Amino acid sequence: MKKSAIFLSDLHLGRDDQLEDFAVANQNAFIKFLREYPTWFATDELDLVFLGDTFDIWQVAEDDEKTAAQSTSIPMDFSAQAEADRMARIVQSHSGFFAALRDFLTPASHRRIVFTPGNHDHALVAPAVQTIVRDGITPASTLPPDAVCFSEFYNEPRLGVYGEHGNQIDPNNAYKSFPSLDKEAKGFYFVRSFWNRVETVYPSLDVWWKSFDAIIKRKLWKAIPLMAKCWCQYLADHRFDHVSIPSILVYDAVPSAYSEIQMAFPDVLLAGQPQDGRFFSSDPLTEEALRALYHDPANPGFRVEADALLKQQYLDESYTVPVARPIVELDAKGLFGDAYKRAVNTMFSDSTGSHRYLPLKGVPLDVETYSFVVLGHTHGEKMEKLPGRTAQYINTGSWSTRLSVDGRNISRLCYTRLMPNDAGEIEVEQECWPLEHAVPSILG
Repeated sequence: MKKSAIFLSDLHLGRDDQLEDFAVANQNAFIKFLREYPTWFATDELDLVFLGDTFDIWQVAEDDEKTAAQSTSIPMDFSAQAEADRMARIVQSHSGFFAALRDFLTPASHRRIVFTPGNHDHALVAPAVQTIVRDGITPASTLPPDAVCFSEFYNEPRLGVYGEHGNQIDPNNAYKSFPSLDKEAKGFYFVRSFWNRVETVYPSLDVWWKSFDAIIKRKLWKAIPLMAKCWCQYLADHRFDHVSIPSILVYDAVPSAYSEIQMAFPDVLLAGQPQDGRFFSSDPLTEEALRALYHDPANPGFRVEADALLKQQYLDESYTVPVARPIVELDAKGLFGDAYKRAVNTMFSDSTGSHRYLPLKGVPLDVETYSFVVLGHTHGEKMEKLPGRTAQYINTGSWSTRLSVDGRNISRLCYTRLMPNDAGEIEVEQECWPLEHAVPSILG
């Protein structure tokens, strides 16, 4: 029997409220995908692998958390039982999703589902949370006990593939001790203190493609004071470590070219503190872009909200926001490259046996065994050869909702398949499942 595997990641199932990032259209497409696609592998031993952030436990929040007037009133402690309770809310809110997984397993004993934790569902390392997921798929089931598996990583030498979520490469979302549920990543506190409150008022804000571009184009200037309030409170809350700036992004900090800026978080403007002649951001590209927006007569609303914040910062002092300087067009992709691709390349030991990034597997990858390394986390599908190697780096992309600036669902439901051909060679395929009947969302 041939061994095959299908990889997906970053569905971000929530509790079906303002913070939900797995829209009905996405779920319907997933159900159809599981009904049709695996039938092409009817005789294969088939793994359906979810490479993390399948569930958005971070964004399962009670109403008083989402509407809290102060960050310090939001509880930040957590336990396995509390995380299991949040996971149960997700199961209750997505019965169709779990039924589709049950149907996937039912026809054949040679199928299994493998969940690896990401940062938004890191609590899957806890047996109590695993039990909630397993029972949601196979209640009172007679299926084999290993039909639903949980592992920190996916490792299948028969396919020459190693996979994990990829959040360990991201300093804001990495864990010092990944197998334990003792301390959350920096991003957890940022989401629960900042994003959950902002997105409650402006639903779907964090699923916009080029989020701040969308704020500008939709002229959602009233979101800026709320963001400033939540951001200042987040910075003043000393119960946890804070994310680093500018690596925490509302949108891409590294554009393909400087002439097409996708701005980073306007942290200086929102933090209430002037900073070395910068009015808007510690990122120089964002500073120049927001200076241009500030002086743009077509967008007076931004200047009104910015001035209200700047006057608080400078008190009685006068200030003048300079006109934006010309930005030299450069190939930023060539300058910065792909940090994840570079990290994957160092998962393999070199001729001396040294490596720079240790995979969750615990030992460097063997070049003779592994031809494919699969990650998620970035929400951008990719399949590229690693420099100087025959192995490939693959990113699964995302199944969570992504919106265009005009509110259309433009999700790319990407999946990756590995299977042996008749000659026994492993073939890899990456495609996007069609998103049908997607309608514009109602945005705040």
